[in-house]
Amino acid sequence: EKLERFSGPWTGNEATIEVDSQNFIWIEGEIKDPEQNASIIWNNVHHSVLRNVVVINSGNNYGYGGITLSGSDNNFLKGLAISGLNAGSETGNHTLLFDGAEYNTVYDVKASNSTYGLQILSGSNGNVFSNVMISNTGTSSGNYEGLIITNSSNNRFTGVTVANTASYGVRVIET
Repeated sequence: EKLERFSGPWTGNEATIEVDSQNFIWIEGEIKDPEQNASIIWNNVHHSVLRNVVVINSGNNYGYGGITLSGSDNNFLKGLAISGLNAGSETGNHTLLFDGAEYNTVYDVKASNSTYGLQILSGSNGNVFSNVMISNTGTSSGNYEGLIITNSSNNRFTGVTVANTASYGVRVIET
């Protein structure tokens, strides 16, 4: 099924696109929300594609924002631009978050203007990141990272740039 266009209103505490327990999903296009709630959340999504996706004005979605992969494995993400995520806010917004997500390939990503940049959290193993640019992350107070890796292993990085962070550029914890 091809969805050409959809619209809100959203309540501010939900993702713009949330997919649960699916295989073979393909998403392309621009997601923009003037209320700063734009986001894509994949929970237990496998063998799927995010390609040429632009997420604009995200970040206040109760800790969500940008793109989240939770328990989602063997996916391909290419040509992502995630921005306008309310930099300076301490609401925990991020551009790209992996939580228990394994064996994903991420290529050609530009992520900017958020509290956190790329987060690779517990059990996110064996992912490949190439040509990733993370910039303008953090706040004037607190420990916020451009790239954080916690309790994850065997992730590979090539051509990754982290610039203009308010705190840590790259932080690795218990990996």
